Amino acid sequence: MKILVIEQEKIIAEDITKTLKKMKHDVVTVSSSSKEALSSFFVFGPEIIVSDTRLESRFGGIEFALKIQNFKLTPIVFITPEEIDLINEKSKDLKYFSLIQMPFSEKEIIQNVELTFYHYQAEKFKDKIEERISKASDIDAKHIIENNKGNYVSLSRIEEMKILKVPNFDLTKLVKLCEELNFADLNECYFSIGMLVRSIIDHIPPLFEKKTFSELVNNYKGDKSFKGLMQHLDKSQRSIADRYLHSQISKKEVSPNFHQIDFKAALDVLLSEIIKIYDT
Repeated sequence: MKILVIEQEKIIAEDITKTLKKMKHDVVTVSSSSKEALSSFFVFGPEIIVSDTRLESRFGGIEFALKIQNFKLTPIVFITPEEIDLINEKSKDLKYFSLIQMPFSEKEIIQNVELTFYHYQAEKFKDKIEERISKASDIDAKHIIENNKGNYVSLSRIEEMKILKVPNFDLTKLVKLCEELNFADLNECYFSIGMLVRSIIDHIPPLFEKKTFSELVNNYKGDKSFKGLMQHLDKSQRSIADRYLHSQISKKEVSPNFHQIDFKAALDVLLSEIIKIYDT
């Protein structure tokens, strides 16, 4: 993710930057003052900020964060030498922030950045669902809630993939495909769901050292339940693609329904297998 670091002490800034880059995050720049940070925020558009609480004054970092969140709700991780209770009190008007007390460890930086951003993303997606429900009729709202719409791929699974480090492979596209699947599910875009699931299973074979998904299904040394689900996914997806995605216009068209493109369980097993392989 794109991260703006705000820290006056050069050595501390270098330590934070080194830790974040080690986890393949993009530190867009390091600023040493609120004025410089404000300019950097508008130039680089960071997804999350890691900031000292002090800056020009004892609580200058918090004051800066309030200005930023009044403009755009952006998650923030504070690093502070102060007592945590005091900073919590000063930060009561902020949303989506976490605190790290100095001295800090690499693990604290990584966990706080990733968990704070995950909380922000989860709440943002929840807000989208609630907005959809508020605009829907009573029947539509009940349908969204009862059918768990917008959760085709669980958010926890997506977050696991975001922090997964896979040698020689970049999971950015896979994560984005999964996020777009959830948006398509929320809006009942069944053609899109079919295309996105097909894209995912065409995308992931190299993670299993295979060239195609069919080769993965036939040769991967997983258990019988995994192989059975993958065979169903492969066969059903090809059938959906042939019937709905690769067919020419005709006199009478039939659209897919959710039951035809409901591969949630099989897809979750597939993604969990990827995480199991590389989460070592």
